[in-house]
Amino acid sequence: SNEDLFGLVRRHLARVGHLVEKDDFSYRALFSSHTPEKEIQRWVASSLKLVSRGLYAVVRENELADGNKVDISALVEGLARVPIEVKPLGPYSLNQLTACISDQLHAKYMRPRDVKFGTLLLVRQVDKEWDIGGRLVPFETLVEAVRSFATEFNAKHDTVITVEIIDLLAPA
Repeated sequence: SNEDLFGLVRRHLARVGHLVEKDDFSYRALFSSHTPEKEIQRWVASSLKLVSRGLYAVVRENELADGNKVDISALVEGLARVPIEVKPLGPYSLNQLTACISDQLHAKYMRPRDVKFGTLLLVRQVDKEWDIGGRLVPFETLVEAVRSFATEFNAKHDTVITVEIIDLLAPA
């Protein structure tokens, strides 16, 4: 089902994150604050494909009927599709990330209406603070704010959009 695929994709994204964040053979040093979004999308798609073990297909920038291109889709042909929008953090503000949920992921990629599940994947690649309500806040506070928006949005639109994270920064 769509829900089963969504749960599996979420677990697999967590596994991909764990491999780069905590694994003894982490290759986080291959990334920098200048790694382009396109390359991060490729890395996420490739890593997700490896951990999927053929249970679902992973497609990057697949074009939908209306011409929109999803960063990554996890799909089981004829059964279910989960769109994943990848946003490497650095240049994106809270307003841009919440607009990504409503105007991009939901409005463009979660079509037709039976696509009820989607993921915004935030990839932290720079150490910075974000301006929220005139205050500079750390990464964790930004993530909380985006997740809070997603929760409220889901309640209003009968969707399940989650905000997942992968942290490419080395632990302090």
